[in-house]
Amino acid sequence: MLRIALPVLAGCAAAILSTSAQAQAFDARRCSAIRNVEVPYDIAAEGQTIVFTRGQERITVSDRAIVVGGARLDDPVLAGRYAASLRGFMANSRRLPLVSAAFGQSAGLDRDRARAETPGFLGALKDMCQSLLEVSDIQARVARAFPAFTAPIRVTLAK
Repeated sequence: MLRIALPVLAGCAAAILSTSAQAQAFDARRCSAIRNVEVPYDIAAEGQTIVFTRGQERITVSDRAIVVGGARLDDPVLAGRYAASLRGFMANSRRLPLVSAAFGQSAGLDRDRARAETPGFLGALKDMCQSLLEVSDIQARVARAFPAFTAPIRVTLAK
């Protein structure tokens, strides 16, 4: 299970990224809307299927279908987009702590090394923010199409 409180980080990232050349294609100002992220499920990848479990509750997402308990949504387009966004979220969740640690270690030690680490850190923040917003958007579409669906990644955005 994962819980991330992001208001300060998101606000800082938006301020930093909005002045960055990397931010041209992505509107980093949307990052400041992220208030909280909760994942009250265990997440595992079983081949190409993403599985969320909490107690007896199970949600599976593949490129072809989304299954919640006994209910199933067979929609390869929607399920495929959701599965891709979840894979991006999972990859960014693994990458961000590593890049942040390298940036943090370099920050107080060597100015040149800190400058060298900055683009990677900013890129990791942007990628994480982008994946959270993407997951939030696609989960809203899944919920409209599939009433049995409960979002396993809960992204709270400012109103």
